[in-house]
Amino acid sequence: MTVSDMAARNDVSRVADAIAAGSPLDQWDPHTGLAPLHAAALSNALPTLEALLAAGVRRDAPAWDGRTAMHLAASPEIARALVRGLRPERVQQIVNARDAEQRTPLHLVALAGAGNRNGGWVKQQRDALLALGADPSLQDRDGLTPAALGRSLGNWEMACVEAVAQGRAQEKGVGQER
Repeated sequence: MTVSDMAARNDVSRVADAIAAGSPLDQWDPHTGLAPLHAAALSNALPTLEALLAAGVRRDAPAWDGRTAMHLAASPEIARALVRGLRPERVQQIVNARDAEQRTPLHLVALAGAGNRNGGWVKQQRDALLALGADPSLQDRDGLTPAALGRSLGNWEMACVEAVAQGRAQEKGVGQER
C-alpha cells in the first residue's frame, strides 16, 4: 500500500509511520497520479492532511495533470486547512493555482456541479474559496471564467460566482467610495 493509499483512507497512524520512516511524501501514486496530500484532500481526510502539512509537504505541489490539493479539496475545511497560517500573498497563489488546462480550483467546483448536481456542496466550496481570496475573473485555456463554465454546464451555483464575489467585496467596503 502506498502512502497515497493510506492518506486516501485517512489512516493517520500508518501515514505517521511513513513520515517517521522517511517515506517520500511528494511522490505520485503510480495508479492514481496523486501524491499523499492530494489523496487526503480529495478524500476529505482532514487529520491525515494536517499530519502531512505538519511534516512539511508542499501545499502547492502539482499532480500529474497540474492539479494541486486545493483543486481537489473535498470540503471547505480542507480548503481552509491547506492555507492555514500562510501569508496572504501565499494564500492567493494557492487558491488561484492553475492546472494543465489553466483551470483554478473555482473552475473545478464548476465542473463538479455540472447539471446542477451537488448544489449544496458547490455553494459551500465556492463560498469558502471566495472567502480565501479566489479570483472569479481568471480564465481557463478556453477563455472561460468559472461563472461562464458553470453556465455552460448548467451549474447555477457557479453561474453567479462573480455576483457573489462582488457582493462580498461590497460588504467589506472594497471598491466603495468613501
